[in-house]
Amino acid sequence: MRLLAMDDEPMMLRFVERLAVQTGAESRTTTDPPVFLRIAHEWAPDFVLIDLQMPNLDGLQLLRELACRRCSATIVLMSAFEPMVLETMRRIGTSFGLSMGDVLQKPMTVASFARALAHKMPTSGLSRIDALSQAIDRGELVLHWQPIVDLTSKQITGMEALCRWQHPDLGLVYPDSFVPLAETGGLGQRLSAWVLDQAFAQAAIWSCYGVRPTISINVSPETFEATEFADVLEAQRIEHGLTADQICLELTEASTARNPTRLRETMTHLRQANYRVALDHFGTGSSTLQLIESLPCTELKIDKSFVLHLMDSEDATAIVRAILALASALNVQVIAEGIESDEVACTLQASGCRLGQGYWFARPMPAASATVLLRRSAA
Repeated sequence: MRLLAMDDEPMMLRFVERLAVQTGAESRTTTDPPVFLRIAHEWAPDFVLIDLQMPNLDGLQLLRELACRRCSATIVLMSAFEPMVLETMRRIGTSFGLSMGDVLQKPMTVASFARALAHKMPTSGLSRIDALSQAIDRGELVLHWQPIVDLTSKQITGMEALCRWQHPDLGLVYPDSFVPLAETGGLGQRLSAWVLDQAFAQAAIWSCYGVRPTISINVSPETFEATEFADVLEAQRIEHGLTADQICLELTEASTARNPTRLRETMTHLRQANYRVALDHFGTGSSTLQLIESLPCTELKIDKSFVLHLMDSEDATAIVRAILALASALNVQVIAEGIESDEVACTLQASGCRLGQGYWFARPMPAASATVLLRRSAA
């Protein structure tokens, strides 16, 4: 794993180099922005760590420059700025098309550094596309499930399907490491078809146990906009004996700006067939209120970046309340992501949010564990 870091403090770079050794990464570091950009282009790192408080350097311009150079590395921002500033910069980087990772608040610790690099794989090379294609053929991909819970009753109302790659050498690899590869390498629709089939098959098994949670599935923009998507979806649903209202298709808010006309057509077609449609990571994209009002979605999922700071940031609290008010006006359901404490769950509930998911209730888990949890919740 290749790691490139830029900071104006040589001592910080030496610290990063030592941390890289401890996490098994090969590292290069520099205090010079032009050298940094050259290395990023020629060396093709897997991770890029950027200090946003470099002298005579515009952090936004640097992110824009990396985007123009089609940098495929995971970008990790590190700074002593307050968390909300870092989170805003991370969202801006995402809007530029960059793969933005965690933010690292200075001073860093070994644990926070390791978490930022966890579950990642190198993202360059055609062999990776071949490996992913073979992984689908070999059955190396698996689905884990995370419950969506009623914040008042604590009953499970839905299950979100989350794809994992059980790599024979690297262990469990998370989707942010291979889903972008699938989409850029021409495997996006094939991967989505696999996820739909596996998720529907599991939902059919749960129906045999007498439980029918809503099944939420993340769909890439490319797949969602494909002309044959609705037909493939309908054929798979019928094959597994499910009803359309059991299925919720999640699309990130950031992707709504790609092709709003086609998006609206597909959403309308699916809603007429009684499928549910959610805008995921809501609040982090660039869609306008006019566009949101015109999309026939049934749910908005508040991004975890706001939920995580709900108790310590007035800005995050204001954004959450604004999203809840907007959803109420549009008559759509709200699901809060990233709930990690009972205090946050109670605050959201008191603010009018009915559904949530996060480590507060359960981490993503294999199907067998999810089945036990579902049956216990329904008892």
